[in-house]
Amino acid sequence: MKLKPKYLGRLTRKQWLALHRACFTESVREVADVEFWDNGKGANVAFLEKWDDDNEDALLLDTNYRYMEFDPPLAVDVWDGEDSFEKGKCFFKFMLDTFGKEYVVDYMQYRTGVDVGKYLNDLEEEKRNDKAKRS
Repeated sequence: MKLKPKYLGRLTRKQWLALHRACFTESVREVADVEFWDNGKGANVAFLEKWDDDNEDALLLDTNYRYMEFDPPLAVDVWDGEDSFEKGKCFFKFMLDTFGKEYVVDYMQYRTGVDVGKYLNDLEEEKRNDKAKRS
């Protein structure tokens, strides 16, 4: 089963900011640009980040990041000392909170090739049948 892109393109600018803040930095002020690639499976996102929050005349920098639907995001033109595993956890949690079961099923399909959705549906059916037998 080949997965079609369906998550990144549904994020609003407000959600892009929240996602970026969860994965990278709170100093981001706004989304400057979002450019999708590979038919929407990925996005290059430019943010305006404020450096030196204590200073009113602080420098605003364009910083670029690469987001994929199921892989940890990457800093493109800035130094990033964070572990990609940690960013991956933040990314997955945000996407799970935003898109729920649908995202988990597609994520597992992408990572393992296993149709977890069928498995989960079978479990739900078993629970319904067990409940009906007890009634």
